[in-house]
Amino acid sequence: MIETRDTLAARLAAAARGAFGVVAALGAGALWGWALGVPFLRDLGADFAPMPPAGALAFLLLAGSFFAAQRGKDAAATRWRRTAFAAALTAGLIAALTLLEDFAGPPLGMTFRWLAGRGGEVPALLSPAVCITLLVLAAATPLSREVRIGKLSLNAAAGTLVAATGFFVLLGLSLRVLRFDVAAPLLGFSAPAAVATLLTGFALCAARPSGWLLETLTSPRTGAVVTRWLLPAAFLVPLVVGWTRLAAQRAGFFGEAFGTALFTLLMIAAFGALVLWVARTLDHIAAARAQAEEQAGESREWLRVTLAAIGDGVIAVDADGRVRFLNAAAQRLTGWRAAEAAGRPVDELLALIDERSGRPLASPLRLALRSRGAAPGRARDARGLHRARPARGAPHRGARARERRAARAERATERHHHEHARPHRREGPAGTHPRRQPRLAQGDGAAR
Repeated sequence: MIETRDTLAARLAAAARGAFGVVAALGAGALWGWALGVPFLRDLGADFAPMPPAGALAFLLLAGSFFAAQRGKDAAATRWRRTAFAAALTAGLIAALTLLEDFAGPPLGMTFRWLAGRGGEVPALLSPAVCITLLVLAAATPLSREVRIGKLSLNAAAGTLVAATGFFVLLGLSLRVLRFDVAAPLLGFSAPAAVATLLTGFALCAARPSGWLLETLTSPRTGAVVTRWLLPAAFLVPLVVGWTRLAAQRAGFFGEAFGTALFTLLMIAAFGALVLWVARTLDHIAAARAQAEEQAGESREWLRVTLAAIGDGVIAVDADGRVRFLNAAAQRLTGWRAAEAAGRPVDELLALIDERSGRPLASPLRLALRSRGAAPGRARDARGLHRARPARGAPHRGARARERRAARAERATERHHHEHARPHRREGPAGTHPRRQPRLAQGDGAAR
């Protein structure tokens, strides 16, 4: 079942809050790990490189900035917005000073060595790649709503770049461990920092999703459906096959040449099967759509034949009030041919006037279209029949035909002695007997 946009946006926002919660836990755990001398809290395992205190503090500040920005969405929550920008600015300042110390050389104390106990491990400086990632995050995290530079979404660009960096680092770490049993940092990222980077990138994209993302995840269009099927497979299949291959090579099941050939064969087979499955599914969708269109065409033809055969005058209009169809009775009553009336506003065919004042009346069909209610077939006032008079531009067949129709309308007014509204009648061919009023019908989704 495809979710609506609002439901999906709420779920993504909850996932973003959960992701930043994990980031805050990783940062706080690493700081406590340095302070208490607990290696597992700062490196997630003795074989992994530890997260430096500067990086742990920066990620903790970024998490606080995100939660403050979420609270600051309200226009009156100025204090929360200021807090969000202050926290992000502090995290960016840590990254900038670390870069300065790394390249220029002056000791600025960005290793936070004072956090480590005496005789313990000396914290390292953040790598340039980590510092640049933190600067990007500091620029995008405190934003409470979508910000664009031209057509480029700053939030989507920052989130995608950061998530891709974290994914690349984690993938490299996993491949190193599987092949060499070594967990050396990649691009200077520790394992906790890589996890935090991936989660922050995902949270930025999920908290303020772009229109394309929501459309892709919710739309029943064929392109969106295929994207939802193929994109996860494009990530998961190579990862699973690659990890399995490296683990098997380490275990001695086969050599590197055999593993490479097997990997290639499995990738071709997996994506070939996926393409065939998607093609078959698209064939089913196309067949179902063709059948639905055929049934809709039969229904339209049946409706057209039925409306053309009944004795009452029927005018079908679209949601904008433009004429789509007139049956034969409506053509006789209004004096308009179907081809001439097609696409014209219905008010040109049917105009109501007050018999006593001669003023035009509001069209009941227009009111029904605005309210999506039922359009009354006959419009009445409080005293008697509204007089139907020929409108400008209506085809006519001479003065005698007009006089006969006007006389019949007068006799009908005197005969009924009750309130009744009659549509503004166009002059039709001579000899027309306007004994019935056309009913107003609506097509293409508007109300009857």
